[in-house]
Amino acid sequence: MNFRGEILFILMALSISVGLPTANAKLFVPDPMLAKKLLAEKLSNLSKDLDMKETSFKDSLGGGGKSVNANDGNSFLSTTTYHSNTWDYCQKWAGPKSCQNWLHPYVSIHGMHGDKSPLEGTVYQAWQGAKGQIWDMAASDGGSVYNTDGTLDRKRMSVWRLKQNVVQKVEKVGYDTADRQIFKTYNKNEARNPDVMPNMESLRVMGGRWTKMFRNRIVANLGEIRANQPGIEFGLNEDMPDCKAYYEAVKKNPARNPTPEDRLTPQNELNLQYTKMQVPDLKDRMKLCKQMTAMNAYAVNPRVYGQQIKAGQEKEEWIDSALYRANLVAIDKAGVDPRKEVQMDSRIKIEDQDVKQRIAQYAPGGRTMKMVTMSNADQLGLYNRSLASAAVGFKEVSARAPDFVQDKSGQVMKHKIAVGSINLVKLNDATPAMRHDLKDTGIAMATSPNNTPADNLELTPTQLVTTQK
Repeated sequence: MNFRGEILFILMALSISVGLPTANAKLFVPDPMLAKKLLAEKLSNLSKDLDMKETSFKDSLGGGGKSVNANDGNSFLSTTTYHSNTWDYCQKWAGPKSCQNWLHPYVSIHGMHGDKSPLEGTVYQAWQGAKGQIWDMAASDGGSVYNTDGTLDRKRMSVWRLKQNVVQKVEKVGYDTADRQIFKTYNKNEARNPDVMPNMESLRVMGGRWTKMFRNRIVANLGEIRANQPGIEFGLNEDMPDCKAYYEAVKKNPARNPTPEDRLTPQNELNLQYTKMQVPDLKDRMKLCKQMTAMNAYAVNPRVYGQQIKAGQEKEEWIDSALYRANLVAIDKAGVDPRKEVQMDSRIKIEDQDVKQRIAQYAPGGRTMKMVTMSNADQLGLYNRSLASAAVGFKEVSARAPDFVQDKSGQVMKHKIAVGSINLVKLNDATPAMRHDLKDTGIAMATSPNNTPADNLELTPTQLVTTQK
């Protein structure tokens, strides 16, 4: 009897001993292609889910209806969808020059309505419950962080971050979304088994996709902040994602003050002091807006200079603009410390709590874990040290048993990641090897394993809007 026959005989004997039917008993031989197709189907369904749609990942779109936001290309109906203005929004004017109730930047107006996402509702409820005090804020001179009209003075602020209790509420929305998302990749039998770990491909698709969506918001917000600079003051958002859309909205519905201004009603009065008490022409502002939103996201504090936009000095840059640039560098250059890499005004304080996150660290085997606080640089350093340790282990074992164990330390060290050599979208996403393994399944993510959205990241707000269209 050959070896295959012996295995079949053993399996049949085992089935008899436990009282199982033996008619037409056959040896089960796994079908690698079937396994790949099942995995590809899981990843395809995961990618098309409402929480995962993103404009540059073409496999995630389709299905009818509006899929992504017009300004950032992120999912329109996700649990974590967030529509907000980067400018102070007046909910009720008490007179031609006095706003009775300012909604501050980044608090979603949708949060008070029935069409809010869980994330929009969470932040708005926190803002409303705390009477607007959801941030830790400080001015560089120790004075007030507010202008005389009640809006935030972002060019004087040195600290601006969510309070920890609000951070925890926001993080819970994220954790719940991730838990629900990965659970969808289990079939019924897997879902009943607490020992079944999620497949790494799904985790990586989620990680890469959400990192890209976070980056999209940074680039889009930078464009909207800059378009609201004195001399332009276009209030862009998801409904008006580009300069032309805002221009057309203003022409249809201008604000009506004692002297009509070319702005929308929720916006503050135009900064006439900047233009020497003359109302700037709307068409000229649109031209400047187009120049501004076409500026590289890495540009330092671009400003209006006559009829041109030029990068400026970091002094008096609005704090959120500077912090977005720091976040962008942290994403695009894995492992760098943005405090050392980003040129910004010395008044702005970035502390350890701003560059570190609480992450789960699993013990070998994955059954136990603990929460630790680490920066991206810490995590990359730990990864590289683990590689070095594995390489040393290969050398030692091979030295003791060279005839049985090949020294693969060199191959191990090829996976070392130099600081700043890769962006986090690519690092978190499915690897080229994973994509290559699925190339025969027809899944979109496997068609170009070495040319993904992570290799073609948008560098201007305009690119995001154009790509979405």
